[in-house]
Parts: sequence; C-alpha cells; structure tokens
Amino acid sequence: MYYISINILNSQHIRYRFRITNKTEKKVKSLKGNITFTNKQGHEIKTFPMAYEEPIKGGEEVIWDTETVFDQFMDDEEALKNMDRKKLDCQWEPVQITYADGTTVK
Repeated sequence: MYYISINILNSQHIRYRFRITNKTEKKVKSLKGNITFTNKQGHEIKTFPMAYEEPIKGGEEVIWDTETVFDQFMDDEEALKNMDRKKLDCQWEPVQITYADGTTVK
C-alpha cells in the first residue's frame, strides 16, 4: 500500500488517497491493518487503523480514498496537517488479510 496524497478538506476532515496492489494471484475480500506516517528520518507522526472491505482481484491495483476527522487539539494530527507532503513516508502494517476463498492471514 502506498499513499498518493493527503488533503485537508476543511477544518474537520483529512482525506487520504492510497494505491493498494494485490501482489498475489488470490482474490482479496478485505484488508485490516495500521497505517503509519513518518518523516524521512523515520520519526512517527501519526498511526491510525484502516479497514478496506472491497474485493481486489489477484494482480489488481485499486485507488482508495478515505477520510478521518481532523482534531486540531491532537499534536499528531496538527503535525501531519502541517508536514510537507514530500517529506512524508507511509507504511502499512497488515493485521489481517481475508481472501475470497475464506482463508485468512494474520
């Protein structure tokens, strides 16, 4: 999973755009995990849980837009909002991948 963009929609919402690639041959039913944004030095800025519950065919790439509520009183959210987007890195840590055939990887 790669982040493509982060936009401040208004004073209350942040929109994220991610590219998700299924690198297996199996159809994915859902993904759950944590997304962590860091600066280029590796210092964590913000981590939040994610759940993507749309099917992804084997080898397919999808674009996923999602939003979170922006809380100006949370230091990590303010830091993310003000960070130069070119200086951000993003990592996805899977917690659970469920395939269409019912198998699950944790």
